[in-house]
Amino acid sequence: MIKASMMDYEEVLKNRQEVLDLVNAGNIQEAFSRLIECSYTCPEDNSQHSAAIKAIQEQIIEGLIRLTSDQNYREIFIILNRLISFFGLSHRLCLEIGLLNLSRKIDLDFQIQFLKSLPPEILNDPIIQLIQAETLRLTNNPAAACTIYNSLPPRESWWPFDPLWESLTQGLTKHLLEINTKFLHRQTGNSTGWHMEPHALNALIAGLIRPNSGNANDFRHHIERIMWHTPVPNTDVGGLTVAFLATHITDLDPDKAAIAFHLAVSFEKRHEINLILQKEEFIVTKLAYHPLFIKYFDIFSQKNLSYRDKFNDILDIFLKSSFCKNFVEGDMKAFNFSSLFSTNVWATEVLSRYRKRLPLQSIRGVPFLAQPRHAIFPKVGGENHLFIGIFGQMRDPRGSFSKVMEYLYKDTQDWRAKGKTVSIGISTWDQTGQKKIEDGSPTSEFAHRVPEPIKKILTEHHIHTLAEFRNLLPSTAEAIQKASYSNETVSLELLHEIAQSCGFDSSDIFINISTENQYMDDIGREFRAFYKNAGSGVENQARMWHRIAGLYDLTHQATERKGAAIGTMALIRPDVLFENSSISNLAKTTATETSAPTAVCDFDPQACWIEGVGDRYFAGSAQAVARTFDAKDLILQIIRDPTLSELYHDRPFWHRFAQTVFYESDVFLQNSTAIHMRFLRQNIDLNILKAALKADYEQTTNESIKKLIQDHI
Repeated sequence: MIKASMMDYEEVLKNRQEVLDLVNAGNIQEAFSRLIECSYTCPEDNSQHSAAIKAIQEQIIEGLIRLTSDQNYREIFIILNRLISFFGLSHRLCLEIGLLNLSRKIDLDFQIQFLKSLPPEILNDPIIQLIQAETLRLTNNPAAACTIYNSLPPRESWWPFDPLWESLTQGLTKHLLEINTKFLHRQTGNSTGWHMEPHALNALIAGLIRPNSGNANDFRHHIERIMWHTPVPNTDVGGLTVAFLATHITDLDPDKAAIAFHLAVSFEKRHEINLILQKEEFIVTKLAYHPLFIKYFDIFSQKNLSYRDKFNDILDIFLKSSFCKNFVEGDMKAFNFSSLFSTNVWATEVLSRYRKRLPLQSIRGVPFLAQPRHAIFPKVGGENHLFIGIFGQMRDPRGSFSKVMEYLYKDTQDWRAKGKTVSIGISTWDQTGQKKIEDGSPTSEFAHRVPEPIKKILTEHHIHTLAEFRNLLPSTAEAIQKASYSNETVSLELLHEIAQSCGFDSSDIFINISTENQYMDDIGREFRAFYKNAGSGVENQARMWHRIAGLYDLTHQATERKGAAIGTMALIRPDVLFENSSISNLAKTTATETSAPTAVCDFDPQACWIEGVGDRYFAGSAQAVARTFDAKDLILQIIRDPTLSELYHDRPFWHRFAQTVFYESDVFLQNSTAIHMRFLRQNIDLNILKAALKADYEQTTNESIKKLIQDHI
């Protein structure tokens, strides 16, 4: 390459400007061709002419990076590497080559050699070092990456390269967690080894968590990514995360500390909860004013009554605070020290539960959710009448539902043998429904529903979705999908027949069957109008509460027919079978051994983390469990009230509303791991698929599949 003489500078400058114009116009190849026409490179001097050329060359590089897309990134990468011959080896050009290669994973082996060839003044630049470390990590050399990482100078920020820094830090953290876990396991692997504390690796979690990066809402999402999307073999990353946050709780601001406490409560990490609660000064001066902390300390103390006195002391601080008093007076900015989206929701929920301790038992301008109105359920008595309500859509009445009824008959035998009363309420739909199998459905969701030969094909051919299976056996995939859409009519006669075949007397059975039109008139139409784009998953919550509400009238009927008040209650789903455990005993124990109205639900930490509870069953005193009968009307109250509809907009989503409904009454809600459950799904019979299998047999060229089909049809 010829270096430009003084008289050539203007020609080179003109060439570079023409190249820049073509790049800015999006004509990449034409720009590169024009560059080649001018076979000059700038000398490394500090002349005014040289500086002007370099400035335009920087703009050319910027323009190329700006034009990079999924379609042309390889072309851009090649051009950037060839620019070295024309522009010289500059820091900016090396930086962009390295970043593009990293982000697109073009050729990381080439990158290792490229970086090694750089002169020290470029290679030792901290950002280039950062690129080199991440490249080494991605090419399975984490030890070398860690060496470079530890030599990097301390910086307050790596902006605008923070994502690169975070990716490298998290990747190395996962590596260190894995190798240290293996090391500690080796030390405890024999009788002469050490007994390691379960949280021996806590400090390494520091590499995953940034306490001061982003706001509290970002911090919450960051924690979720760590908990559920940072797998490390043989390492409880979630448990270590909770433990680390608890240990460093005073390093966090009130928002983030409240999030950490909520996380510990969700997963019932008693040790970590105690660590946080021991920081009394921090609790009293910071967390005692935060509605999220108050709500989840309350929820924790409801399950662990020995903490109840301490909670009441903290609650007293909260209720007497200026924040709370201003909020009660209608100041919706009273808790503006918090940036969390739902702070006012939590404050309203807490104040609603403890409304009797407020001067006017209300918040100015904000209505509370209506309180329970079920006088038929006694505060005391009724312990000899058990009501079990089955709510929701039938999957397979003669299959799964029949198994549930068989279980209930056996489970309540002892109850009936003692002369006590058992009533079964069934609140369902007039049509069965099965979880539909779509092209995007993962095989884990439907493999248990298909016949053994299909399962074998799914396993042996590593099929991940129905769409992949369709590529292999199109007719059979279509038949499976069609079979998953099938439904049948549910009638009073059918349900009575099933109940009697399982041993129940017809007088013990109370039934409420709803149609789609009835649902739409009761709540569906208003729910869809309000939650226009919420999707079927959210609307399924409205459907669930509609059927639970349908049980209320059945409890009236049972009370009148049996001439006895209902004191003990359990609500269950028709597609969940309890195994090696007794739902009736759980209901009885909860109702008789707790002084406050108490309900128990299944332990679901993920549901708790999203501010909900498990909703596969509710059991306990009738007065407590019956609070669920109000939920449908409470959703309508939210929809119809302008203030509540804005404040509580997301409360009916997913598992949340059960938590809100129970919490805003006087109910103590606990959870249990004593009940073992499994879901019942309608299986697709081989006979239904035989015609489709024959059609696929004729068209497939795979001999192993042909033989498998031949063996079964």
